[in-house]
Amino acid sequence: MTLSKIPLQFNSKIDVSHTGGTLTSDSGLILVQEFIHKTHLDQLLAQVPFNDQRKYWRHSNGQLLHQWLLQLIAGYRADSAANQLAKDPGFQLCLTQVAQQSSLSALLKRAIPATLAGMRRANQALLDLGRRQTNQQTLILDLDSTYYEAFGHQEGVAYNSHYGCWGQHPIVAFDGQTGDFLDVKLRPGNVYTSTGVVDFIRPLIEHYQQSVPVTDLFCRADSGFATPELY
Repeated sequence: MTLSKIPLQFNSKIDVSHTGGTLTSDSGLILVQEFIHKTHLDQLLAQVPFNDQRKYWRHSNGQLLHQWLLQLIAGYRADSAANQLAKDPGFQLCLTQVAQQSSLSALLKRAIPATLAGMRRANQALLDLGRRQTNQQTLILDLDSTYYEAFGHQEGVAYNSHYGCWGQHPIVAFDGQTGDFLDVKLRPGNVYTSTGVVDFIRPLIEHYQQSVPVTDLFCRADSGFATPELY
Protein backbone atom coordinates (compact mmCIF):
# COMPACT_ATOMS: atom_id res chain seq x y z
CA MET A 1 0.00 0.00 0.00
CA THR A 2 1.43 3.40 -0.94
CA LEU A 3 0.83 6.85 0.47
CA SER A 4 0.81 9.74 -1.96
CA LYS A 5 2.71 12.86 -1.01
CA ILE A 6 0.61 15.40 0.89
CA PRO A 7 1.98 18.99 0.94
CA LEU A 8 1.49 20.93 4.17
CA GLN A 9 0.35 24.53 4.31
CA PHE A 10 2.44 25.78 7.25
CA ASN A 11 5.69 24.75 5.48
CA SER A 12 5.55 24.08 1.74
CA LYS A 13 8.95 22.33 1.89
CA ILE A 14 7.41 19.41 3.79
CA ASP A 15 5.65 16.47 2.15
CA VAL A 16 4.02 13.68 4.17
CA SER A 17 4.96 10.33 2.59
CA HIS A 18 6.48 6.93 3.39
CA THR A 19 9.56 7.11 1.17
CA GLY A 20 12.05 7.32 4.06
CA GLY A 21 14.68 9.94 4.82
CA THR A 22 15.99 11.47 8.03
CA LEU A 23 14.63 9.42 10.92
CA THR A 24 12.76 10.75 13.94
CA SER A 25 10.47 9.20 16.52
CA ASP A 26 8.34 12.37 16.63
CA SER A 27 7.18 12.70 13.03
CA GLY A 28 3.57 12.82 14.24
CA LEU A 29 4.27 16.30 15.56
CA ILE A 30 4.34 17.54 11.96
CA LEU A 31 0.60 16.95 11.74
CA VAL A 32 0.14 18.60 15.14
CA GLN A 33 2.06 21.61 13.83
CA GLU A 34 -0.22 21.70 10.79
CA PHE A 35 -3.20 21.86 13.15
CA ILE A 36 -1.53 24.65 15.15
CA HIS A 37 -0.90 26.59 11.94
CA LYS A 38 -4.41 26.20 10.52
CA THR A 39 -6.12 27.16 13.79
CA HIS A 40 -3.72 30.10 14.33
CA LEU A 41 -2.85 28.72 17.76
CA ASP A 42 0.73 29.93 17.28
CA GLN A 43 -0.60 33.49 16.97
CA LEU A 44 -2.69 33.04 20.12
CA LEU A 45 0.36 31.78 22.02
CA ALA A 46 2.33 34.83 20.87
CA GLN A 47 -0.24 37.04 22.64
CA VAL A 48 0.17 35.35 26.05
CA PRO A 49 1.79 37.95 28.36
CA PHE A 50 4.93 37.37 30.42
CA ASN A 51 7.03 39.55 32.70
CA ASP A 52 9.77 39.86 30.10
CA GLN A 53 12.63 42.23 30.93
CA ARG A 54 15.17 40.64 28.63
CA LYS A 55 17.30 42.97 26.52
CA TYR A 56 18.81 40.35 24.24
CA TRP A 57 17.05 37.16 23.23
CA ARG A 58 16.87 34.60 20.41
CA HIS A 59 13.45 33.11 21.12
CA SER A 60 10.27 35.06 21.77
CA ASN A 61 7.98 34.00 24.60
CA GLY A 62 5.45 32.80 22.05
CA GLN A 63 8.04 30.60 20.34
CA LEU A 64 9.15 29.11 23.66
CA LEU A 65 5.55 28.46 24.68
CA HIS A 66 4.95 26.85 21.30
CA GLN A 67 7.94 24.53 21.77
CA TRP A 68 6.94 23.70 25.34
CA LEU A 69 3.47 22.70 24.08
CA LEU A 70 4.94 20.43 21.38
CA GLN A 71 7.25 18.80 23.91
CA LEU A 72 4.37 18.06 26.27
CA ILE A 73 2.27 16.62 23.45
CA ALA A 74 5.18 14.37 22.48
CA GLY A 75 5.59 13.22 26.09
CA TYR A 76 8.72 15.16 27.03
CA ARG A 77 7.81 16.59 30.44
CA ALA A 78 11.31 17.62 31.52
CA ASP A 79 12.78 20.91 30.30
CA SER A 80 16.14 19.18 29.88
CA ALA A 81 14.73 17.13 26.97
CA ALA A 82 15.04 20.25 24.83
CA ASN A 83 18.83 19.81 24.67
CA GLN A 84 18.42 16.58 22.71
CA LEU A 85 15.33 17.66 20.79
CA ALA A 86 17.29 20.59 19.35
CA LYS A 87 18.96 18.01 17.08
CA ASP A 88 15.76 16.08 16.26
CA PRO A 89 14.68 16.52 12.62
CA GLY A 90 11.00 16.37 13.57
CA PHE A 91 11.26 19.31 15.94
CA GLN A 92 13.51 21.17 13.52
CA LEU A 93 10.80 20.95 10.84
CA CYS A 94 8.06 22.15 13.20
CA LEU A 95 9.97 25.04 14.75
CA THR A 96 12.14 27.75 13.23
CA GLN A 97 14.64 27.30 16.06
CA VAL A 98 14.57 24.76 18.89
CA ALA A 99 15.51 26.37 22.21
CA GLN A 100 17.72 24.77 24.84
CA GLN A 101 16.64 23.78 28.35
CA SER A 102 17.86 27.02 29.94
CA SER A 103 15.55 29.10 27.75
CA LEU A 104 12.49 26.99 28.58
CA SER A 105 13.22 27.06 32.32
CA ALA A 106 13.62 30.84 32.23
CA LEU A 107 10.25 31.15 30.46
CA LEU A 108 8.44 29.57 33.41
CA LYS A 109 10.15 32.00 35.79
CA ARG A 110 8.73 34.92 33.78
CA ALA A 111 5.17 33.67 34.18
CA ILE A 112 2.70 35.94 35.99
CA PRO A 113 -1.04 35.62 36.78
CA ALA A 114 -1.81 37.23 33.42
CA THR A 115 0.13 34.42 31.74
CA LEU A 116 -2.37 31.84 32.97
CA ALA A 117 -5.26 34.05 31.90
CA GLY A 118 -3.72 34.39 28.42
CA MET A 119 -3.34 30.63 28.08
CA ARG A 120 -6.96 30.16 29.10
CA ARG A 121 -8.04 32.66 26.44
CA ALA A 122 -6.08 30.71 23.83
CA ASN A 123 -7.72 27.47 24.94
CA GLN A 124 -11.16 29.08 24.85
CA ALA A 125 -10.56 30.42 21.35
CA LEU A 126 -9.81 26.90 20.11
CA LEU A 127 -12.91 25.53 21.84
CA ASP A 128 -15.09 28.22 20.28
CA LEU A 129 -13.61 27.53 16.85
CA GLY A 130 -14.45 23.85 17.21
CA ARG A 131 -18.04 24.57 18.23
CA ARG A 132 -18.56 26.91 15.29
CA GLN A 133 -17.14 24.35 12.86
CA THR A 134 -19.45 21.59 14.12
CA ASN A 135 -22.41 23.90 14.80
CA GLN A 136 -22.89 22.16 18.13
CA GLN A 137 -26.09 23.46 19.74
CA THR A 138 -26.10 21.40 22.94
CA LEU A 139 -23.53 21.68 25.72
CA ILE A 140 -23.15 19.24 28.60
CA LEU A 141 -20.88 20.62 31.32
CA ASP A 142 -19.23 17.68 33.07
CA LEU A 143 -18.02 18.83 36.49
CA ASP A 144 -15.63 16.90 38.68
CA SER A 145 -12.79 17.31 41.12
CA THR A 146 -9.45 15.57 41.05
CA TYR A 147 -6.59 15.26 43.50
CA TYR A 148 -2.87 15.76 43.00
CA GLU A 149 -0.44 14.65 45.64
CA ALA A 150 2.25 17.26 46.16
CA PHE A 151 5.51 17.47 48.06
CA GLY A 152 7.46 20.28 49.68
CA HIS A 153 6.02 23.73 50.34
CA GLN A 154 4.04 24.32 47.18
CA GLU A 155 1.30 26.95 47.18
CA GLY A 156 -2.14 25.60 48.11
CA VAL A 157 -0.92 22.27 49.45
CA ALA A 158 -2.97 20.91 52.36
CA TYR A 159 -3.74 17.55 53.94
CA ASN A 160 -6.80 15.67 52.70
CA SER A 161 -7.99 12.97 55.08
CA HIS A 162 -9.98 11.16 52.36
CA TYR A 163 -6.90 10.60 50.19
CA GLY A 164 -4.56 10.40 53.17
CA CYS A 165 -1.89 12.68 51.76
CA TRP A 166 -0.89 16.30 51.13
CA GLY A 167 -1.81 17.86 47.82
CA GLN A 168 -4.15 20.06 45.80
CA HIS A 169 -7.82 19.49 45.00
CA PRO A 170 -8.66 21.31 41.72
CA ILE A 171 -12.11 21.48 40.16
CA VAL A 172 -12.39 20.73 36.43
CA ALA A 173 -14.98 21.03 33.65
CA PHE A 174 -15.21 19.06 30.40
CA ASP A 175 -17.53 19.04 27.42
CA GLY A 176 -19.61 15.91 27.99
CA GLN A 177 -20.09 15.29 24.26
CA THR A 178 -16.62 15.90 22.85
CA GLY A 179 -14.44 15.41 25.93
CA ASP A 180 -12.87 18.85 25.38
CA PHE A 181 -11.19 20.34 28.43
CA LEU A 182 -13.07 23.55 29.26
CA ASP A 183 -11.55 24.95 32.44
CA VAL A 184 -9.79 24.20 35.72
CA LYS A 185 -9.33 25.99 39.02
CA LEU A 186 -6.68 25.13 41.58
CA ARG A 187 -7.89 24.74 45.16
CA PRO A 188 -6.26 23.80 48.47
CA GLY A 189 -6.06 20.10 49.11
CA ASN A 190 -8.42 20.14 52.09
CA VAL A 191 -11.52 21.73 50.49
CA TYR A 192 -14.75 19.83 49.80
CA THR A 193 -15.62 18.62 46.29
CA SER A 194 -18.13 21.41 45.49
CA THR A 195 -16.34 24.30 47.21
CA GLY A 196 -16.41 27.35 44.92
CA VAL A 197 -18.31 25.56 42.15
CA VAL A 198 -20.76 28.42 41.54
CA ASP A 199 -18.02 31.01 40.99
CA PHE A 200 -16.22 28.46 38.80
CA ILE A 201 -19.12 27.54 36.54
CA ARG A 202 -20.85 30.93 36.19
CA PRO A 203 -18.28 32.42 33.73
CA LEU A 204 -18.50 29.27 31.61
CA ILE A 205 -22.28 29.47 31.39
CA GLU A 206 -22.19 33.19 30.59
CA HIS A 207 -19.59 32.67 27.87
CA TYR A 208 -21.51 29.93 26.08
CA GLN A 209 -24.76 31.85 26.33
CA GLN A 210 -23.27 35.04 24.89
CA SER A 211 -20.20 34.32 22.76
CA VAL A 212 -21.13 30.91 21.35
CA PRO A 213 -24.89 30.59 21.90
CA VAL A 214 -26.28 27.13 22.64
CA THR A 215 -29.92 26.10 22.64
CA ASP A 216 -29.61 23.45 25.37
CA LEU A 217 -27.20 23.57 28.30
CA PHE A 218 -26.94 20.81 30.89
CA CYS A 219 -24.75 20.27 33.92
CA ARG A 220 -23.66 16.78 34.96
CA ALA A 221 -21.79 15.90 38.16
CA ASP A 222 -21.68 13.36 40.98
CA SER A 223 -23.29 13.64 44.41
CA GLY A 224 -20.45 15.76 45.73
CA PHE A 225 -21.88 18.67 43.75
CA ALA A 226 -25.47 18.27 44.96
CA THR A 227 -25.66 21.67 46.65
CA PRO A 228 -28.49 24.24 46.68
CA GLU A 229 -26.10 26.95 45.50
CA LEU A 230 -25.37 25.08 42.28
CA TYR A 231 -29.03 24.30 41.65
